[in-house]
Amino acid sequence: MSVKYVSIIFIISIIMLVCSQLNAQETKSHVINMPSEVSKPQNPTSEITWEPTTSIFLELLGKGWYSVNVDFRKKETSSISVGLQYAEGIWPSFIYYRFFGEKHRLETGGGVSGIINNVGIAGMTINGVVGYRYQKKKGLIFRIGFAPFYAIPFTDEGRFMFVPWAGISLGYSF
Repeated sequence: MSVKYVSIIFIISIIMLVCSQLNAQETKSHVINMPSEVSKPQNPTSEITWEPTTSIFLELLGKGWYSVNVDFRKKETSSISVGLQYAEGIWPSFIYYRFFGEKHRLETGGGVSGIINNVGIAGMTINGVVGYRYQKKKGLIFRIGFAPFYAIPFTDEGRFMFVPWAGISLGYSF
């Protein structure tokens, strides 16, 4: 498989992940109105709203040996993370996460990372994650989970490999 062909697949994968998030139906906020009697005025504390958040976190293992990531949550149940790690070259990454729960969440997701070294684009990895995520609206973010990846080389020296992996992250949400 030529480098040109695999590079095109890599770019198309990223575009598809971005488009899936952009085409999702969104509302400006998720509002849940609590039942109230008609004679009583609405209490402002009777509705729960959610606002988009951004998080910065450091990850040990996970998508690489260590990485710095920025997580963008436009919806309460999903986010897009962009990261950068260094392991035998620079690995930019793009991951989509899905959440289940409130503060204590089950996290699932997947994405791609490119491997760039002194020769150029040396390969890519397809990443997955299933784990635990603790996150407040604003404040501490903690993640731990199973994060396997499949390495795809673009050079003759590289080799295809599946790596069962784990990761842990700590950061801040604002």
